[in-house]
Amino acid sequence: IRGRPAPRYKCRMTASTLSTFSSDLTELVARASARVVSIDGRHHRPGSGIIIGTDLVVTADHVLEREDGLTVSVDTRRLPATIAGRDPASDTAVLRVAGLGGSELGSIDSEHGAPQVGQVVVSVSRTRSGSVSVGIGLINALGGPLRTGRGVTLKQVMRTDAAARPGTSGGAIVDVAGRVIAMTTSALLRGLPVGIPIGEISDITTALASNR
Repeated sequence: IRGRPAPRYKCRMTASTLSTFSSDLTELVARASARVVSIDGRHHRPGSGIIIGTDLVVTADHVLEREDGLTVSVDTRRLPATIAGRDPASDTAVLRVAGLGGSELGSIDSEHGAPQVGQVVVSVSRTRSGSVSVGIGLINALGGPLRTGRGVTLKQVMRTDAAARPGTSGGAIVDVAGRVIAMTTSALLRGLPVGIPIGEISDITTALASNR
């Protein structure tokens, strides 16, 4: 079949473009990592958490294998933490950390829109030593409702191809504006890492924190 030749698209990635992208990404990670902490709550494996208030951190419940002797590391500080509430069914837990000095986590408003398949995202977590660990990728699937093995139904979960590393559970998934849009967990879908959208996390953590 004869016809017009297929259009050819060119993508010119100059050194200047790559340098700007790298600088922007570095700045984004620095802003996002200020809200992500390292949690010492289980043997030999790190866990992460997200600061959601002046003295509150949300994390994945499965990274808390003990209730006593919990600590949270942020910057160069190591602070004792107590469990303010936990919900194994949704794999969500809230820690209260005196002296944390964090700020409340803003909601995702309609102006910026809901997460979309194909959207670029960055996963931000912490290693046991407190070092920042990141991965960049796309939202490759949005699913739900998801009924967990313990009977809770989550309205939505997201899958990304941002690299998952030790310590990722409890960490943040952020968009290119640096806003936290989800928390990562590997305990809901047969060990595969998924993100629980921050709106759902906010509802769960508000209920958990108010019950203690």
